[in-house]
Amino acid sequence: MDFYKPDLVKLFKNPHNFGTLEDADIEIVETNATCGDEIKMQIKLDKKTKKVVDVKYVCFGCLVCITSSSVFTDMMKGKTLAEVKKITLEDINKVLQIPITSAKLNCISLSMKAVNKGISQYEQKK
Repeated sequence: MDFYKPDLVKLFKNPHNFGTLEDADIEIVETNATCGDEIKMQIKLDKKTKKVVDVKYVCFGCLVCITSSSVFTDMMKGKTLAEVKKITLEDINKVLQIPITSAKLNCISLSMKAVNKGISQYEQKK
């Protein structure tokens, strides 16, 4: 199985939206207990529309975790939280085009798991 296609290695070395936000509305840290990958997700919302205006993450993980997080964060921008929750693994994998094995399922879904948990916590505070 080829997880190390040249375009994915390039994205791994230069991920989109990697970094931190100082004024995030949503912040969550999630760990993949299976392999130890860890991600911190931060989301900034437009106060009026509640759409994602910026999203950043810091990830200590494998190529699949970092590249899927990069693709997912790109997809999130400009969407409402309800629309973000509808993004699927299949949507992300249309871009990545890698085999989703049982070993890599937790890696590819870590950022989604973190964001959905963060959105739930944010919505409970409202």
